[in-house]
Amino acid sequence: MNEFKNILVAITHTHYNNDEIDKAIKLAKANNAKLTIAAIDEPISRLAELAMETKLKRLFTHQLDEVVNEFRNKITQAGINDFDTRILWGKAYTEIIRLVQKESFDLVIKLADPFVNFSRKKLTGDDLNLLRKCPVPVWLLVDTGTHTGDVKKILVAIDSDFDNDERVTLNKRLLNYADNLYKMEQAEELHIIQVWSLYGEERLRGPFINLPEEEIDEMLEKTRSENERAMNNLISAEGMDKPGVIPHLIKGSASVEIQRLAQKEDVDMIVMGTVGRSGLAGFVIGNTAENVLNEASCSVLAVKPEGFVTPPVK
Repeated sequence: MNEFKNILVAITHTHYNNDEIDKAIKLAKANNAKLTIAAIDEPISRLAELAMETKLKRLFTHQLDEVVNEFRNKITQAGINDFDTRILWGKAYTEIIRLVQKESFDLVIKLADPFVNFSRKKLTGDDLNLLRKCPVPVWLLVDTGTHTGDVKKILVAIDSDFDNDERVTLNKRLLNYADNLYKMEQAEELHIIQVWSLYGEERLRGPFINLPEEEIDEMLEKTRSENERAMNNLISAEGMDKPGVIPHLIKGSASVEIQRLAQKEDVDMIVMGTVGRSGLAGFVIGNTAENVLNEASCSVLAVKPEGFVTPPVK
């Protein structure tokens, strides 16, 4: 993951652990990257400050300082000299995106916020906003008893639209990221999933068209073989046809099949692109990505296509 040279680790006062800083240190050392730790706390209302006679912010700042100092010592002990720390006040995802835009970070690492009963069953609104709007890859780490910080099994989802140059370019980036994580984490398995379907199959079978079954079967086989050929060519071109890499070509709904395979293989991390077709450029990650990421019980690395631009955050 050599393109990650300026890494931002975002923590909040209530939700952080050593896993996020450990991953960041490993990446920073492997890529000679700069590392920045940003501790972010919710803004304090004027009435709350008045009630505490202006002591509230000082007390909370001291608490964040203790957390940041703990991480600062860990980074120093790891032999990383190019690092920075800061304390910010504001909405976490807003402050993260503002930092990315201002200081050209190329990766954000963050622990996913707890949702219900401190167990991440779904992404919170703040984390979804971060995934929707952040212009650079976001690595969200889970904090549950199901998965530890170890990444032994990785699943990368590639798009079947091989006629779209933007999707093909994104597919290559996703495979590159997944392969580098596979090596860095010394993972056991790297699963590649491509989900395909026959365009308009239900309508072809319906009463208005009612195409003969043998013709539909022929179209299905041709579509499957074309997808298999394109997937195999991409895997080979990217040097991914090697032991430990397991391709899956599956017919069905992308969001359903990606989740199903992730659960079946008990993967520790999903790598996937976040591409929306809506006119709200910079604010939509696409139904497939949102459905998968919203239900994932493992860590995720969400990647935008090249050229994605987020409007300035106010």
